[in-house]
Order: sequence, then C-alpha cells, then structure tokens
Amino acid sequence: MHHCNSRGTAASHAPAELNQDGARLIPWAHKDEGSEVLHFLSAPGHKPENWPILINEGRGPQWERHAGPCTTFLLTLMTGETESAYLPDTPLDQHLFETNKEIPANG
Repeated sequence: MHHCNSRGTAASHAPAELNQDGARLIPWAHKDEGSEVLHFLSAPGHKPENWPILINEGRGPQWERHAGPCTTFLLTLMTGETESAYLPDTPLDQHLFETNKEIPANG
C-alpha cells in the first residue's frame, strides 16, 4: 500500500469503483521513466469536473486515487500540496507537458 496525503488514497488492487456499471478508465497521461498511467474514472451520472484521478503502477496491481477535478490535482501536485508514490519528484522547478498519441487506450 502506498502512502498518500489527505487528498489521495492508495490500494493494492483495482478500486471497487471500476466495477460500477458503465464505469470506464480514460488514460490521459503517463510517466516517461516508468509505466505509470494516469486515468480519469468516468461513471454514469458523474460530471467530468468531478471525475477522480486514478494512477496505476502499470506493471502491477498498485493503484492510487486522487479527488478531482484534474486542474486542482495538477496544481496541488506541482506546488507540493499533494503527494504521490508514483510521482515522487514533485514539485519540480520546471514543468513540461507534451501530447502523446501512444498512451494505451482502455478497451
């Protein structure tokens, strides 16, 4: 189990929310040095601005969950207010965002 601050929770298996009817993962970012993938968790009846962010370690069963919206998650991650076991080098002095068409799609 990974340690997270009050904004995030960690689990050693896929979050139960994924079993909800109509729930799906939408990948939107990945970490260059590893196989970690950041996803939105979309579910019927939930507005996109409320979708939680799920981070999967990629090569194993570990997951981390952070409350949305994405803009708040990114801001607090970059300012050091949010911690992530998968993004331990934050906050950074410089930030770079690039598009990537090779983020694995969730079938």
